[in-house]
Amino acid sequence: MADTVVGQALSRVDARLKVTGAATYAAEHRFEGLLYGVIVNSTAARGTVSAIDVDAARAHPGVVRNADVPELDATFINTEDPQADPIGVKGLGEITIVGVPAAIGNAVFNATGKRLTDLPILLEALL
Repeated sequence: MADTVVGQALSRVDARLKVTGAATYAAEHRFEGLLYGVIVNSTAARGTVSAIDVDAARAHPGVVRNADVPELDATFINTEDPQADPIGVKGLGEITIVGVPAAIGNAVFNATGKRLTDLPILLEALL
């Protein structure tokens, strides 16, 4: 019987830091011009928004709109990555972005009652 369950054990360079609690994460770093998003919950349960006055919020230093953020430049590296998966596809963005297909699949299931497990999710699979 094999002594491994999945794949090959790798020695991560940050493993000791994470296990001992010494690792730092992105949220712990401060950079000049860094922006944060804040979700503000309504104070009225089941209320209806009839108007939004953003002037008071915009008066605070550092409060910006999406339209105020400068344009981002992205560089795409057009190579296959056979270590990522058998067909060489790489993820885009943060590592957590890999949960998006599952979230979309769950949304499709909630909307239609049909569980799709193959990607890409196609309309034909729902018909």
